[in-house]
Amino acid sequence: MSKFCFYFGDDIDVIDRLRQAVIFCWGDVEESRLDSFHLFIAAEDFADFSCRTGTVTGAISGYAKNQTDSVREPGIDEFFHEISDREWPLGNEWTGSFAAIAYSYGTKDVTLCNDVIGHFPLYYSHVGNGFIGGTSQIALGRALAREVDAVGVLQRITVPFCNYGRRTLLKEVFRLLPGERLKWNRNGRNVKREYDNSLCSTVTDTDLRSSAKLVWDCLRNEIKASIGNRQEFSIATSGGWDSRLILGGIPKGGFSVNCVTYGGEGLYETHIARVCATAIGASHECFPIEEKYFPSRSQIEELIKETESANYFEWFGIIEKARSDASKTLLLLGDLCESIDGRYMTAFSTRKARVNSFLGGIIGKREFFEKSDDVTFKHWCDEKLKEITLSLLANLKHLSADLTGSLSEKQITEEVANDLKLSFARVSDNVPPFSAMYDELFIWFHRIRFLLGNQINWLSSAFHPASPGLSMRFLRLITTVHPRQRIRKRLMNAIIDLPEFDELSRIPSAQIPFVSSRAPSLIKDVLWGLRSGLDQILIKRTMKNKKAGGRQRVLRSLDYVKEYRRNSTETNVKSWFSDNYIESGDYLQLVRKRADLDAWTLINVDIAAPANVAIILDLCKPETQKRFNRTAPTASFFSTKAR
Repeated sequence: MSKFCFYFGDDIDVIDRLRQAVIFCWGDVEESRLDSFHLFIAAEDFADFSCRTGTVTGAISGYAKNQTDSVREPGIDEFFHEISDREWPLGNEWTGSFAAIAYSYGTKDVTLCNDVIGHFPLYYSHVGNGFIGGTSQIALGRALAREVDAVGVLQRITVPFCNYGRRTLLKEVFRLLPGERLKWNRNGRNVKREYDNSLCSTVTDTDLRSSAKLVWDCLRNEIKASIGNRQEFSIATSGGWDSRLILGGIPKGGFSVNCVTYGGEGLYETHIARVCATAIGASHECFPIEEKYFPSRSQIEELIKETESANYFEWFGIIEKARSDASKTLLLLGDLCESIDGRYMTAFSTRKARVNSFLGGIIGKREFFEKSDDVTFKHWCDEKLKEITLSLLANLKHLSADLTGSLSEKQITEEVANDLKLSFARVSDNVPPFSAMYDELFIWFHRIRFLLGNQINWLSSAFHPASPGLSMRFLRLITTVHPRQRIRKRLMNAIIDLPEFDELSRIPSAQIPFVSSRAPSLIKDVLWGLRSGLDQILIKRTMKNKKAGGRQRVLRSLDYVKEYRRNSTETNVKSWFSDNYIESGDYLQLVRKRADLDAWTLINVDIAAPANVAIILDLCKPETQKRFNRTAPTASFFSTKAR
């Protein structure tokens, strides 16, 4: 994620506050001014993620590629002309994952946009007669001194730790919706909104082998687009097939590839990841989570200033090591390759649904896919509204009394309903043909957009992360494949059967050990069930006996119990919360319960995500900003008109 903020207006105090805020967050900053448009970009991102031509200037977080010309790949300047001057959405010749800002010299329009999911954040607000925004809520909070939005905070500390609609953590600060393009013109004070509704364009039902070849060719092309002209890069690897698809898609050539895995040397998944890396001739490094899983606030605060993302501490050791290197490298991730197997069509992906589908398949019963219509969509919306509202109200106890004030449950219910109208519209506007796809799109637009997006932003503190499975063109394609082919791993297995995976498919997956990934589905399903069942038995025995040192799973895996029991854990978690906005008590109690094996020690995202919000809000307070010497240089200017 590149880092930028902008202001279109003439208030010198706003300009000065924003300048100091971005320096507080990012350190060295490049600044450009044209007319009344001011653009601030982190110095390390300036060369690769900003552009200025004779008619437009702008910045991008993420990447966008136009691959129509096989001889000359269009540069970043063409992208800014495309989003500023032409129709929306971008055509199929474009791909990537991005959030971007562009200012047109001729029309005086400010254009904000993001891709069809929009996991790179882009915020905006009005200040006086001006328009302000950027990739950092902290910078905007410090520049504008906006009040904290209690409903926004409540949403972000409640599973799946996302905001709905345009809501953010700050009042009167908004985030672009998925696929949105917003144009703001100061002269007319007009705001024009358009949306990318290109998912689910035409669902096809070709034979499985043809679908597998089509999807694989697209993903392989997206991997190539992510790599660009780089010769050295890293790949985040696990023992599963998400990262293995990335490994299999690396173009042939003289690339220097290093695979990184979190987890120690002796873990089964680490072993599988290393074998996969060796299969493609890549080096491999693993990073234990020991003494890294509950870092102190002082260790993560600078990272949160940069990225506003500290939800997945499994990555912390990898980030520490990479930040000590001279420069950032590309890191490819397999995130959202699970769209291939329809993992977020919950009607078919829950444990119960998988068992029913498996048993039905034995007797020749085919899955039924309910077609979408107004009645089914309204019913789905009503149920989703009820589910989300109840979950939020149950979590209200975690907010401080100072934050909630006179906020009533009725007010929360009404505001959440208004937010969800926008969220539901993004689902319906993409016209999913089957009701099972409602959940899939909704999860993409919320859980994936925020949680997975936060992971990518977190990694951007040390790498240039890219996830080909999240690219615009791949998501457009995968939603045209009939759900019947995607569920029960039919499409995934057909891809695994392609010749490109002859070597990688011989390696067992971490989830289904001991057998080739091309083993018959029945055998794999039985092994998965046996392993899962035995894991549950071992976990229950561990909790009953309160013995943390014994075997917790069939195959050796990450030992979270040890991390919860470290002497520093409770102290560090307490330091994450100031209690100004979010009460720490229940989260500290959860740490103790997991340490005592009174609750099973899952990953700590349900503690880290609320803590991340608490630290962001603390950093938004201007009074915590260090005093800067106003006579010292605060920014370097690349515009000849800047002054």
